[in-house]
Amino acid sequence: GSALTREVQDKQEKVQEPATIFSSVSESVQMGESETQTGPERGRRRADSGFRKVMKLAENVDEVDSCSACYGYLIPALQMLEEDGLLEKLTEKICIGQGWRGKGGELGIGNCTAKFRCTLEGCPPTENQMYVFLRDYILSK
Repeated sequence: GSALTREVQDKQEKVQEPATIFSSVSESVQMGESETQTGPERGRRRADSGFRKVMKLAENVDEVDSCSACYGYLIPALQMLEEDGLLEKLTEKICIGQGWRGKGGELGIGNCTAKFRCTLEGCPPTENQMYVFLRDYILSK
Protein backbone atom coordinates (compact mmCIF):
# COMPACT_ATOMS: atom_id res chain seq x y z
CA GLY A 1 0.00 0.00 0.00
CA SER A 2 0.86 3.52 -0.74
CA ALA A 3 0.97 6.35 1.76
CA LEU A 4 -2.41 7.53 0.41
CA THR A 5 -3.93 4.09 1.00
CA ARG A 6 -2.64 4.07 4.58
CA GLU A 7 -4.02 7.57 5.10
CA VAL A 8 -7.46 6.54 3.84
CA GLN A 9 -7.36 3.48 6.09
CA ASP A 10 -6.47 5.70 9.07
CA LYS A 11 -9.43 7.95 8.22
CA GLN A 12 -11.70 4.91 7.93
CA GLU A 13 -10.99 4.13 11.56
CA LYS A 14 -12.41 7.58 12.41
CA VAL A 15 -15.51 7.09 10.25
CA GLN A 16 -18.88 7.10 11.93
CA GLU A 17 -22.23 6.11 10.57
CA PRO A 18 -24.08 9.22 9.32
CA ALA A 19 -26.73 8.90 12.04
CA THR A 20 -24.10 9.03 14.78
CA ILE A 21 -22.58 12.31 13.62
CA PHE A 22 -25.40 14.24 15.23
CA SER A 23 -24.89 12.63 18.66
CA SER A 24 -21.09 12.76 18.51
CA VAL A 25 -21.09 16.43 17.47
CA SER A 26 -23.52 17.09 20.30
CA GLU A 27 -21.34 15.24 22.81
CA SER A 28 -18.21 17.11 21.77
CA VAL A 29 -19.94 20.48 22.13
CA GLN A 30 -21.49 19.75 25.52
CA MET A 31 -18.10 19.69 27.26
CA GLY A 32 -18.36 23.40 28.06
CA GLU A 33 -21.78 23.14 29.65
CA SER A 34 -22.35 23.92 33.26
CA GLU A 35 -22.82 20.88 35.45
CA THR A 36 -25.70 22.66 37.18
CA GLN A 37 -27.96 22.12 34.17
CA THR A 38 -30.16 19.10 34.59
CA GLY A 39 -33.08 17.37 32.96
CA PRO A 40 -34.74 18.44 29.74
CA GLU A 41 -33.00 21.82 29.56
CA ARG A 42 -29.55 20.22 29.44
CA GLY A 43 -30.65 17.74 26.76
CA ARG A 44 -32.20 20.53 24.71
CA ARG A 45 -29.00 22.57 24.87
CA ARG A 46 -26.97 19.56 23.69
CA ALA A 47 -29.35 18.95 20.77
CA ASP A 48 -29.31 22.66 19.85
CA SER A 49 -25.49 22.68 19.90
CA GLY A 50 -25.30 19.59 17.70
CA PHE A 51 -27.84 21.03 15.29
CA ARG A 52 -25.91 24.31 15.09
CA LYS A 53 -22.69 22.40 14.37
CA VAL A 54 -24.32 20.45 11.52
CA MET A 55 -25.86 23.65 10.13
CA LYS A 56 -22.46 25.37 10.23
CA LEU A 57 -20.92 22.50 8.23
CA ALA A 58 -23.86 22.62 5.80
CA GLU A 59 -23.09 26.27 4.96
CA ASN A 60 -20.46 24.86 2.58
CA VAL A 61 -23.07 22.93 0.58
CA ASP A 62 -25.49 23.84 -2.22
CA GLU A 63 -27.97 20.99 -1.87
CA VAL A 64 -30.83 20.50 -4.35
CA ASP A 65 -33.04 17.42 -3.86
CA SER A 66 -30.25 15.20 -2.53
CA CYS A 67 -30.80 11.68 -1.30
CA SER A 68 -30.45 11.22 2.44
CA ALA A 69 -27.61 8.71 1.98
CA CYS A 70 -25.52 11.03 -0.20
CA TYR A 71 -26.05 14.08 2.02
CA GLY A 72 -25.70 11.94 5.15
CA TYR A 73 -22.20 10.87 4.11
CA LEU A 74 -21.18 14.42 3.21
CA ILE A 75 -21.65 15.95 6.68
CA PRO A 76 -19.14 13.63 8.45
CA ALA A 77 -16.69 14.14 5.56
CA LEU A 78 -17.00 17.90 6.11
CA GLN A 79 -16.45 17.41 9.83
CA MET A 80 -13.20 15.53 9.12
CA LEU A 81 -12.07 18.33 6.80
CA GLU A 82 -12.84 20.85 9.52
CA GLU A 83 -10.89 18.81 12.09
CA ASP A 84 -7.95 18.79 9.66
CA GLY A 85 -8.14 22.58 9.27
CA LEU A 86 -9.00 22.31 5.58
CA LEU A 87 -12.68 23.25 5.41
CA GLU A 88 -11.97 26.93 5.99
CA LYS A 89 -9.81 26.91 2.82
CA LEU A 90 -12.73 25.81 0.63
CA THR A 91 -13.94 28.78 -1.40
CA GLU A 92 -16.58 27.06 -3.56
CA LYS A 93 -19.88 25.57 -2.46
CA ILE A 94 -20.12 21.80 -2.80
CA CYS A 95 -23.07 20.93 -5.03
CA ILE A 96 -25.00 17.76 -4.26
CA GLY A 97 -28.36 16.35 -5.23
CA GLN A 98 -30.63 15.25 -8.05
CA GLY A 99 -31.49 18.87 -8.80
CA TRP A 100 -28.02 19.24 -10.35
CA ARG A 101 -28.56 16.37 -12.82
CA GLY A 102 -27.68 17.52 -16.35
CA LYS A 103 -26.30 20.86 -15.17
CA GLY A 104 -22.73 22.12 -15.04
CA GLY A 105 -20.75 23.72 -12.26
CA GLU A 106 -17.41 23.69 -10.46
CA LEU A 107 -17.51 21.23 -7.56
CA GLY A 108 -19.99 18.38 -7.22
CA ILE A 109 -20.54 15.19 -5.26
CA GLY A 110 -22.28 12.12 -6.69
CA ASN A 111 -23.39 10.91 -10.11
CA CYS A 112 -25.97 13.71 -10.32
CA THR A 113 -23.14 16.24 -10.76
CA ALA A 114 -21.46 14.27 -13.59
CA LYS A 115 -21.29 17.37 -15.83
CA PHE A 116 -19.37 19.44 -13.27
CA ARG A 117 -15.73 20.37 -13.83
CA CYS A 118 -14.66 18.57 -10.62
CA THR A 119 -16.98 15.77 -9.57
CA LEU A 120 -16.87 12.61 -7.49
CA GLU A 121 -18.70 9.66 -9.02
CA GLY A 122 -20.84 7.37 -6.91
CA CYS A 123 -24.44 6.85 -5.88
CA PRO A 124 -23.69 7.58 -3.20
CA PRO A 125 -19.94 7.92 -2.90
CA THR A 126 -18.73 6.88 0.53
CA GLU A 127 -17.81 9.25 3.33
CA ASN A 128 -14.12 8.43 2.87
CA GLN A 129 -14.27 8.92 -0.88
CA MET A 130 -15.87 12.32 -0.27
CA TYR A 131 -13.23 13.25 2.30
CA VAL A 132 -10.29 12.28 0.06
CA PHE A 133 -11.82 13.94 -3.02
CA LEU A 134 -12.56 17.20 -1.20
CA ARG A 135 -9.21 17.18 0.62
CA ASP A 136 -7.35 16.76 -2.67
CA TYR A 137 -9.49 19.45 -4.31
CA ILE A 138 -8.75 21.93 -1.51
CA LEU A 139 -5.04 21.12 -1.45
CA SER A 140 -4.78 21.53 -5.24
CA LYS A 141 -5.88 25.17 -5.00
